Order: sequence, then C-alpha cells, then structure tokens
Amino acid sequence: MAGRLSEILQREKVISVESFQRAREESRLQGGMDIACLINNDYLTEDGLIDFLKKKYNYVYFDLGKHKIENDLIKQIPAGIARRFFVVPIAKTNNILAVAMLDPVSDEVIENLKKITDYSILPFISRKKDIEKVLYYQYVSAPEFVEDKGNANIASDEKGLPLMKKFVFDNFIIGSGNSFTYAVAVAVAKFPGGKYNPLFIYSHTGLGKTHLVNAIGNHLIANNPSMKVFYINTERFVKDIVNAIKNNTVDELHSRYRENDVFLIDDIQFLIGKERAQEEFFHTFNALSQSNKQIIVTSDRPPVEFKNIEERLKTRLAGGIITDIQPPDLETRVAILKKKLSLKENKIILSDEVIFFLAQNISNSVRELEGVLNRLIAISRLTLKGGEITLVMAKELLKDILAFTETEVPEKKPEVKNNDFQVAKSFKQKIKNAKDLQEIMDIIEETVNFLVPKAVEKQNQQALDMLNEVKKLLGEKNLQEAFKLINKLQQMNL
Repeated sequence: MAGRLSEILQREKVISVESFQRAREESRLQGGMDIACLINNDYLTEDGLIDFLKKKYNYVYFDLGKHKIENDLIKQIPAGIARRFFVVPIAKTNNILAVAMLDPVSDEVIENLKKITDYSILPFISRKKDIEKVLYYQYVSAPEFVEDKGNANIASDEKGLPLMKKFVFDNFIIGSGNSFTYAVAVAVAKFPGGKYNPLFIYSHTGLGKTHLVNAIGNHLIANNPSMKVFYINTERFVKDIVNAIKNNTVDELHSRYRENDVFLIDDIQFLIGKERAQEEFFHTFNALSQSNKQIIVTSDRPPVEFKNIEERLKTRLAGGIITDIQPPDLETRVAILKKKLSLKENKIILSDEVIFFLAQNISNSVRELEGVLNRLIAISRLTLKGGEITLVMAKELLKDILAFTETEVPEKKPEVKNNDFQVAKSFKQKIKNAKDLQEIMDIIEETVNFLVPKAVEKQNQQALDMLNEVKKLLGEKNLQEAFKLINKLQQMNL
C-alpha cells in the first residue's frame, strides 16, 4: 500500500484536498500524525475512518475501550514509539503481536514495529480516543517503559537499521521462482566482494527480497563478527541525506555509509526523481566499489525500467549481476506454509486441505500468504486455545480477505518434480517439440531453475557459475552456447 493513509483518503475523496493540506501542515508544525490532526479538527470522523478501512482494506475493528491492557503487553512497545504512531499492543502469542492502531495502512510503521518488537505484527483498527486513554494513562503506570528505547531502531545509527534475526537462509523456502536468486545470495554471503558485486535483486513486493538481504547480513555477521555490515532502506537513506544537509553533517554521513565492508540497501526505486539523493548514492556506490566492498541492492523493477534517474547510476546498478524473484508456484506455497507451521511457536492444527486451500487462493505474495496464516494462528491461539481450524472455519474466518472460488481441494500433495534422468531425457524431447524461439528459451530457463537448488545443495560453485552463464546467454539469445552448457551440467550428475 503506497503512501500515508491521509494521502489515500484524499485520493479516494474521503477528505478534501484542503483538509489534507491543513492536516499535513499542522502535523509538520506540531508533530504527530496527519490522521490524528484530521480527527482533532473534525476534518474526518472516527466512524468514517473505521468504515473506510473496513471496506477498502478489510481491517477488523477492535473495541479497545472495553479491554484492559495488561502491563506485560504494554512493555512490548516503548511509550515514545506507541505515542508517535498511535499504536497499542492488545495480545500476543509466541511470535505474533496484535496491535490496535489509528493507521494500520502504513507499511513503514508496520516494518518499524517488527524491528522494534521482533514480532510479526497483526494490525487492528481502534478509535483515537480509546488509544489515547491507554497511551496517556496506562503507560504512566509502567514508568520504566516511558522512556523511548526504540528510537535507535527507527533512525539509522552508525550500524544502520537492525537486521531481522528471523530472516536466515535456513528458513527461506526454495522454489522454481527464486532458486537462482537464492543461490547467488548464498554465494555472496560466503564470498562478499567477489564476482557477484554489485548484486541487484528485483521482484514485486512480498516475494522475499528483504528476507534474502537480511539472510546475507545475518550470515556474514555470524561468521565474520568483525565485518562491518550496514543495512538501510532507501527511504531512510533519503531522510538521512536531508538531515545531514540541514545540520551541515554531510561529511559524517559519508563516513557512516562508506566505511563499511558490506552495504545493503532496500527499495532503491525510491531514489527515482530525487536528484541530490541519487548523487549521494552514486558517490557512495563508487567509493565502496573502488574499495572492493560488497553492495547489495533490491528494487521492485530492473534498472533498465528506471525513469527519472541518472544514466550513470543505472549503469552502475546494472554492472554486476541482476536477478529476479518470481511468484511461488503451488508446491512452493505449500512448502512455505508447512515450514512456518513447523516452527515451535506456531504449533496449531491445520489439515492438508486447509493448507492447500490457502496455497490455492493466495498466489502472488509470500508476505500475504504468511499474513493470512498469521491471522489463523492468532485466532487459534486467542480464541480456540490452539484447537484445530477446519476448512469450513478457515473459509468463514477469511471470507472478507479471500475472493476464493469454490473448487475442490486436492487430497494429494503436489507431485514431486522429475528426477535428474527424467529431466535430462524430457529436456531434449521438449526442445525437439518446441515451436518457436521463446518456447525454447522458456524450456532452458525451466531446466536452469531445476538445477540450481541441486548445485546449492552440493555446494558446487562450478555448476553455479555455469548456471549463471546460461542465464546471461539466454539474455543475449545465444542459444547454441546455452545448449552446450546445459549438456555439460546434466553430465555433472547434480
């Protein structure tokens, strides 16, 4: 969801342009949130806001006024952060924190809460007056948490944003749509500053880019404690530059960014249209590259599709290896759900038919898939005491967010992909029957995606390099050389 909630409300004509501008000016001068200013000045009613969020985004209303929040819950979010974002924790399980919020739409707020609390966040909507009662009365009864201990996690410090500990290679599910990118990420984590530098990963939101970037950082720190790993998102990068210019601390900013061994930055597309930020990033990129430091960048699109961005920067970003993540296939989605359910803290009972139901109806985003599962886990924990959620219950509980079709749920697991011999045999037959160039290229790419996980599993760097070369040859449409490499790979008995 792009933009602040106030911007969305203006765009959807829930509030007027004038109301939006006044609220934005008041929030800028007085601090606080646009939404709070809109409600305070009667530009927006709470009933109107709740109704909009229910209809537009299917958020559930939580009547905070009827619930007493215990101190152990209050402790989950520092007071300063809670007041800044108008958010109150209302329930928790082992790895999920349910929160009542005034603005549940903001991805930035949700991501910051994840980093501060180390929980997955399950947002609900509540009324401003009820949230304020908790913020300004209950937090006072827990004075040791009044001080804002979480600010260091909101603004980047000398180490950047904190890496998310839960994102490691071991819990990343490999499938046909991400196997090559996973293999390259593992290679970078083992040999930073090597041949895959810079590494540029792109995909639509929620497919695992941030997971892999954090996994690289976590692996490097675990195996090289003295290594300087700096992680930041582009939005924070831009804000840091603005603040440095304002406070005349640009030289300090340069030192903080450039004196690192590994530089990881998320969502580089947000540099588009920001000329000064592009210039700073260009020089940071050059300084790191000239020192043979590893650079890892993520985006929602490849560099060639960037508009309103300097050509020299596009050239730098495209100068290493560019790899994408595609939406997971059915088998991978099932595997993701089962992996998440296997975690100790997620021990609830879901039958295979419920798992297949979820996997069939959520196909484009791993984040959305996990979000729906988190909702079922939270409901099971909080209302069913961990009891079984049946297919009928799952459909009823998720009917407001899943536009599913009434199709039969398969009773059997998806078939396992062909073994090596069958793939080698079917490869030649498929090529023989192919009708055009694009179909041949698709068959080669499918074969590469099958072989990559095997090369990773056997830690065969030679095979990974050859697979990378096949990808490049496909991009150049040099099918003759690609065929030769594929034949060599199939003879390696991966």
